[in-house]
Amino acid sequence: MKRSTFSAMMIGGAAVVAIDAGIYLSWRGLFPHSSCGLAMPKKDFQDLASAVRMYAINAGRPPTTSQGLEALVSAPTRGPVPAIYRPLMKEVPLDPWGRRYDYICHGRSADGRDWDFEIRCAGADGHWGTDDDLSSRD
Repeated sequence: MKRSTFSAMMIGGAAVVAIDAGIYLSWRGLFPHSSCGLAMPKKDFQDLASAVRMYAINAGRPPTTSQGLEALVSAPTRGPVPAIYRPLMKEVPLDPWGRRYDYICHGRSADGRDWDFEIRCAGADGHWGTDDDLSSRD
């Protein structure tokens, strides 16, 4: 193989890797202004909500607001503490901007059959009450 052909193949391969890395990083939200970054909180909301529901099945109720999402990773130290505890996640994911998700347990739903909770993030600007805030209720 000629040296110039080999060099061209290496440069082409490096370009493909660079493009793939850019797509992945954009998807992970490291470029928060990309539209792909908004899919990550929605997926995290779904995953976290599933874990909160599983916690509620195991413990008889979801974590309290003060216990937060950390109760999905390690046994709560504040009551109510479940009689039997098992972690449901290895770690709580961070939002695309590197901050913790906010969790609020509102109590029982209006019909009393389910628990009402919300998972939120403050968006790219990191401030609550602005247009870029995201919620599991949206």
